[in-house]
Amino acid sequence: MRTLAGVLAICMALSPALALAEPAPRAPAPSADALQAAREQSGLDARTPRWLPPGYGFEGFAVLPQGRKKVVHWRYSDGTRALSLFQGPARVRWQFGARPAQRTKLGRGWALWVSTPEGVMLSWSLPKARFFLIGSPPLETLKKVALSIE
Repeated sequence: MRTLAGVLAICMALSPALALAEPAPRAPAPSADALQAAREQSGLDARTPRWLPPGYGFEGFAVLPQGRKKVVHWRYSDGTRALSLFQGPARVRWQFGARPAQRTKLGRGWALWVSTPEGVMLSWSLPKARFFLIGSPPLETLKKVALSIE
């Protein structure tokens, strides 16, 4: 079985131009068509952040089943690191795993967060929606992303 590093080394050896290629430009936000598709597929008032950390852009979305409900997964990246935003109905609950979550002030309300080796997880609610944001940026950066969602 080959490792990812081994496969990448083979690809780079076969195509030196591939190793030097710039990543494809990412749109800063989902298009109106993507927003509409997410709304139609999920039945939610799909919302996205108005602010992202520098270098991050929109990569895509998926609508996922969560029991009898649906959740929208928005994917953002800076080319090497990912930022995932999950939006579900107000009553959906996500687990933080074995680590205990901590409370943090978020605007006029509160959020729960936990730090793991994979990154920071932040969860909060808005009227009629619950959000879960996962990424490698620090907590204060994720809070800024969360506050940019209306």
